[in-house]
Amino acid sequence: YELRLTSGVTLTMAADQIDRVVVKTDVEKQYEMLLPRMPATAAGNWSMAEWCKEAGLLTQRKFHLGEIIKLEPDHEEARLALGYSKFGGEWMTTEDFMQGQGYVRSQGRWMLRQDVELAAVDRDRELAEKDWRRQLKIWVDQLGRKRGEEALQSIREIRDVNAVPALCDIVADIKNPITLR
Repeated sequence: YELRLTSGVTLTMAADQIDRVVVKTDVEKQYEMLLPRMPATAAGNWSMAEWCKEAGLLTQRKFHLGEIIKLEPDHEEARLALGYSKFGGEWMTTEDFMQGQGYVRSQGRWMLRQDVELAAVDRDRELAEKDWRRQLKIWVDQLGRKRGEEALQSIREIRDVNAVPALCDIVADIKNPITLR
């Protein structure tokens, strides 16, 4: 590989000395040419951020918007472009505001911590109920067979409240023998 540095120096390297090759697009090269000429002001960064937006350089745009805020904390356009809003006269992201109100992000939406915990409890209960339905089906199928007594004893020993819906299904199904029900 031959590397030509901007200073004009050329380096030659063997392929086994190279970890990775980063090929810059024409737009990225153009950005790097414009960058040294950009005034280090809020206005200069705003112009560069807008150029980056049109060129599709979103990471670089975000960088320049951040630089604007460092120079001018109340720069409205930069704040809005970064996803800030004014809440009670203070700039903050929706995420910061919602977290300040006690909300957390869960399953792609904002929820109170208690609701997240309740949803987790509901999921665990549903999974346990499904497991009981599966296990009871196995035991009911074993009745009248080689392991029938063992299955009946296992059914009699159930004490888990999560088994109630599955047990109700067995009792309600008139196809099941009366002794089982």
